[in-house]
Amino acid sequence: MTLHTRVAVHGEIDGREAFQIALEAICVAAGEAGRIPTAVVRDPYEHEDGSVSLGTQIGQGLPGIVDCDYRPGAELHPEPNAEDGYLWTPACWVELGWDTAYGFTGRDGVGCSDLHARSIVIVHQALAQRGIEMSWYNEYTGEWHSGNEGLDTLAAAGLEADLWFRNTAMPAIALTLGEAVAE
Repeated sequence: MTLHTRVAVHGEIDGREAFQIALEAICVAAGEAGRIPTAVVRDPYEHEDGSVSLGTQIGQGLPGIVDCDYRPGAELHPEPNAEDGYLWTPACWVELGWDTAYGFTGRDGVGCSDLHARSIVIVHQALAQRGIEMSWYNEYTGEWHSGNEGLDTLAAAGLEADLWFRNTAMPAIALTLGEAVAE
């Protein structure tokens, strides 16, 4: 199970540049800046509609999977898309995403929610220096927030999710595995 945080970039930026900002953000936020040059990135995939997906390869031990969807030279979503709920996206040039395991613990003890909150701050700073606005999606509440707004809700919901994972999910998994081994 993972925390998937989405970032909508509202100004014109090259998709590869935005992807690099997101990769650097999650690595720096986790205290693993040395991983940036060695991160393995999947080959870009061009969709039938002309949009492109770019992301890190799974299984290399990064603090999270980094994904990026963009349309070269044009907005990814010129208007908010028509999907309801989780798939709804505001108008944007690029959509970034991080997926981090709920059980993630960084070098300094940071969990997935605080890691994503730190990453949002770093991306926001990098984009603001370019005069670009952004918003981010809080998976826990189902709400989009502008810039750095609402990060306290991510941290609070993350703490609740972490306690559930450690006190409910992990013991249930351990019990199930123990029963399977005993059989």
